[in-house]
Amino acid sequence: MADRQAHKRHRDRTLVGDLLLAGGGTALLVYVLLLVFAQPASGSRAPASAIQAGRVEDVLNRGRRRSESELFWNPLRRGDAVYDRDRIYAASGSAVLVQLEDRTRLTVEENSLVIVSRSGASGGQALAPVQIEVQRGAVAGTAGIGGATIRTRGAQVALASGSGARLRVRADHSTAIAAGPGQATVTSDDGTMSALQEGQLQEVSASGRASAARRFDIALASPAHHARRFFVRTTPAVEFAWSGCDEGSGGYRLDVSRDPDFSQIVHSVETIERRATLRGLPAGLCHWRVSRPQDDGECRSEERTLALVADEAPVMIQPRHGEIVYQPAGGAVPLVWSEVPGVLRYRIELRQAESIVAANEIEGTSYRLGELLAEGRFCAQVRSAEAERGESPWSSRVCFRVINKPLPRAPRLFDPRIEELVPDAGPRDARLGDLLWRLVGGVAHAEEIARRAIVLRWEAVPGVSDYVLDIAEDAAFKKIVVHTRVPHNYYRWAKLAKRTYYWRVKSVDAEGRESEFSEVRVISAVVGQPEPVGPRNGASFSLGDQPLRVTLRWSGSELVVQYDVEIARDAAFTDLVARARVRDALGHGFSPDRRGSYYWRVTGIDANGERTATSAAQRFDVEVGAPTPRRPLESENIEWGSDEPRVKLRWSERPVAHYEVQLGRSREFSKIGASHRSDRPVLTVKTLGMGRQFWRVRGVEPETAWSSVASFTVVPAAPPALATSSPATQPVAATQPVAATQPVATTQPASRPVASRTPEPAAHPPSLHAGPQAAFFYNLGQVITGRAGLELGYRLPPLDRRLGLTLGVSYFPSHATASDAGRTIEADSWLHAVPVELLALYFVPLGPIQLYGGLGPAVHLTYATVSLPSLPLQTQTGLTIGLELAAGVEWALGPGVLFGDLRYVLSTGNSGLVEINPGGLLVGIGYRFWIL
Repeated sequence: MADRQAHKRHRDRTLVGDLLLAGGGTALLVYVLLLVFAQPASGSRAPASAIQAGRVEDVLNRGRRRSESELFWNPLRRGDAVYDRDRIYAASGSAVLVQLEDRTRLTVEENSLVIVSRSGASGGQALAPVQIEVQRGAVAGTAGIGGATIRTRGAQVALASGSGARLRVRADHSTAIAAGPGQATVTSDDGTMSALQEGQLQEVSASGRASAARRFDIALASPAHHARRFFVRTTPAVEFAWSGCDEGSGGYRLDVSRDPDFSQIVHSVETIERRATLRGLPAGLCHWRVSRPQDDGECRSEERTLALVADEAPVMIQPRHGEIVYQPAGGAVPLVWSEVPGVLRYRIELRQAESIVAANEIEGTSYRLGELLAEGRFCAQVRSAEAERGESPWSSRVCFRVINKPLPRAPRLFDPRIEELVPDAGPRDARLGDLLWRLVGGVAHAEEIARRAIVLRWEAVPGVSDYVLDIAEDAAFKKIVVHTRVPHNYYRWAKLAKRTYYWRVKSVDAEGRESEFSEVRVISAVVGQPEPVGPRNGASFSLGDQPLRVTLRWSGSELVVQYDVEIARDAAFTDLVARARVRDALGHGFSPDRRGSYYWRVTGIDANGERTATSAAQRFDVEVGAPTPRRPLESENIEWGSDEPRVKLRWSERPVAHYEVQLGRSREFSKIGASHRSDRPVLTVKTLGMGRQFWRVRGVEPETAWSSVASFTVVPAAPPALATSSPATQPVAATQPVAATQPVATTQPASRPVASRTPEPAAHPPSLHAGPQAAFFYNLGQVITGRAGLELGYRLPPLDRRLGLTLGVSYFPSHATASDAGRTIEADSWLHAVPVELLALYFVPLGPIQLYGGLGPAVHLTYATVSLPSLPLQTQTGLTIGLELAAGVEWALGPGVLFGDLRYVLSTGNSGLVEINPGGLLVGIGYRFWIL
């Protein structure tokens, strides 16, 4: 009794533990799903407690933002809000300009990542101190009212109000600090503090050691830092100017590069002047600097950026070109166009003929023209109206029609129908082709063919006097076959369509005002070409004892009332052997009289007397069949008398030159006893002696198959009758019977099956288990990847639960392309990733299935390549380490189990040529095969 209670307590504790573990795993999974799917919309929503730090002033090309509570990056646009602790990223060839609430201005340069925060900010404190953390790349800023602090790994720069500086984090994590207007106080991590004046540069290593401050001997004059030049078709000429380095002699070198490291220099010019004009610069973001080569880099300038931006034209969205716009009294005409990135103001013009009716500059991408326009044709165009862009290009003109009185509406179309036409009362127009067919086919046509028509019907629209109907061969109505105007809401098309057509209708009122066309409907083909059914193409027939009759069969439309059948000896149908017209039938019999190939085809004639397309040609072959033995047959005997016996063989006649006859002792003709030739279907030959003999025959020229095997038996002749003195005595034929051997069947008693004992399965499976597994995982929107793995597990004896350790390895590639704003340079990138995971799993049985959950480390080995025109291939290897969570279910199936699970990877990303963040949700299914 005590053992039973102890066992019950142990079982209850086990159940409680399983429930707690399952509940915890479920709660963790729900939390992860909420993190993944419950993200705020791009660029708009933020948590209620978030404090706005500023707004995006402009975005060049591509920028992104992510808050602390989000897992995904959101694209940035001009005017988007920036919140406390937001991460701002500018992609390659891009830049993001941000203005904070205290008037601090930041420029996040390309391939840069910064965190914006307001230290100690709260809902009631509007202008808290600004802190900028540069995690990667470069940022230039000018402090606002309360000053600003810019932080990197090894240094901190404090800017007073109105002061500016540019910080750049190099690949070795050292920091280069260039001071701008005002004063910048630099505090390195080793405790060194220094004050930088405008034009000075200081470098701080990753460990926090600061170098001595030095001055830029060359001061850059123009273009200004982060200047932008807009162009329409080709990049403009840019004039660069600088000053400084008066001591010594020699010229200057101006370098322009696509990257801040100046490893992709696109222009390098040496000049003795302090200015240079460059043409043909590539579109996008450029970096430039000036130095004196003879000074070994001691006399140089700071680095600046210049953006050459293609000025795009907006696209008119509404009204559409050719649209009819209804503007009643008091109504407005809506004008809508697409947004040009970075543009807030636009100029819209409305013209009639060449006169400007309305011209306005507005903010936004829509405008409602409230002035009542007279009915007529108008054209609208729009362009950007930002002063820094100059004369931006106009959009394409969109012309539309304005009406003040509603047009009649388009009718609703009904399904086409086929109806019989009333025959004309006049004399019948006899056709020459019809007459020839009657003479050749010998067919008397007594009745007239009833003609049919496709009747198109549509809704009768009130107040409409006429309708315009179009029937075309294509849905775009470029090949119109019928264009007519009818006073009724129907049209009889005296044609039976043999292909698909399209039709539409529009209404016309008494004033001649036309509606828009109705929806486009389809007229399906009602008459198709015949389709051969039998015999199959290439079928073979034999000429035998009976006359050969080949039945040609086909399928056809119900509206086809007659068929013309052609049979020829060649595929081109130049050697016709038969021609027939078949009425109200789908077959025709033909009797070929000689061997060879025959070709046939069918053409239909519909109820209107029009011919359909001809069917595909079919072929059948006629061969000469094997002869049929006539005599002797199986039951005939040939007596052996005093002379050597002969036998007369007969067979059916075939259209061949001669015949070959064989005799043998076996039905299989393994050994030929004699072979003969004959020109006629009869032959007398010598036998092969006593006993049973077999014979067969075949035709030669053309050669046929062998006939069936026939036989005859040669027996001794009966002895002569003995003469006796008694007239009553009759001759007696003595025969010697042959003993027939009967088969003897021996029967043995069937043995009884011996019952075998199969050992019963053990009460518990072995404690150790192992086996390989294969699975496919889908990462919700990217790729499906296969994964191979191995599981080694152990069953806990007290709990009868399985613990598993799974090692999985997979591989997947990812490909992407990108181009700059002017689409002049294309970049091609490949990412190859090898995820390696090690999961510890715990299984809980639940009826016929098992639930499981687990976690473990996940490592992603990555290799990335980026190719650019005229540059060597750039490569990057990486390693990310994260945590993988799993929850799933498995079913026993065959020698293993089928499983499906959800997995989530929490992983840190890395960066370089490409951004790599392998974290995310995975859905998988696989099979685990037990070998132990």
